[in-house]
Amino acid sequence: MLIAHKSRLLLLVLMVLSFTSTLQAQETKKTKEAKELIKVAAIDWCPQICPKSTENPGYLVQLISDLFAKSGFTLKFEIMSWSDAINSVEAGHSDILLSPSKDEAPGLVYHRDPLAIQTHCFWKLADSDWKFKDITSLKNNSIVIYRDHSYGTLLREYLSDNYKKYVFELMYDTSYLQRAHRLLQTGRASAFLFTTNSVLHFKKTNNISTLKMGSCIKKDHLWVGMSPKNQQKINRIKAYIDANLLPYKDTTKHKILLRKYNILTPEIDQIK
Repeated sequence: MLIAHKSRLLLLVLMVLSFTSTLQAQETKKTKEAKELIKVAAIDWCPQICPKSTENPGYLVQLISDLFAKSGFTLKFEIMSWSDAINSVEAGHSDILLSPSKDEAPGLVYHRDPLAIQTHCFWKLADSDWKFKDITSLKNNSIVIYRDHSYGTLLREYLSDNYKKYVFELMYDTSYLQRAHRLLQTGRASAFLFTTNSVLHFKKTNNISTLKMGSCIKKDHLWVGMSPKNQQKINRIKAYIDANLLPYKDTTKHKILLRKYNILTPEIDQIK
């Protein structure tokens, strides 16, 4: 009799635990379902954005993921070319762009404080004696830039009808650095212009010793560029970033992230 009573009691306890577990699972599912989806347009841009690595997804990816971890939002990253990424966010197909300078995507909406910093430097062959001093240094020297960067506008104004003669403008995709490097190796260009941390990563991962850094001419703040469409949703995203970005950047976790990806910001020589 006592054994039967204990068995019934045990069965009741197990049923209660099972019911509680089911409720918790349902609540967890509801919480996940209740989170608002943010579609993030991004490019393959290591060490900032590294879609091929789950262990090291990139400095900016980890930063933005940490920032939104306790929010009412969930992030979905969509990798595409830089031009397509800008167009996707401008048209409202994606919600945010990771991560432009304001010059690169002036039609987007921006938060209050910058997300990060990038430095643009000239890169040339290790045995090259070409040196950038001011914008006249570009005369008689072909250089490589990527399309949809604000340098294109600046250089068009300066070089006028000679722009196509002196500038190779390439679409930015995963092969950009290989193509730019090849133009230097074949003697068709003297230097290419790109962000410091990405070229250092490219050199390290491909064991390249034939490239060296020249002058660094521009330092940009990077932002989460937000779509001008669906204003109510964008206002919620902007308000969340404004409230949480600076506190996060003061954390030890963020400082560890900078060291993990070896994020550097060299001194610059301004265009005169």
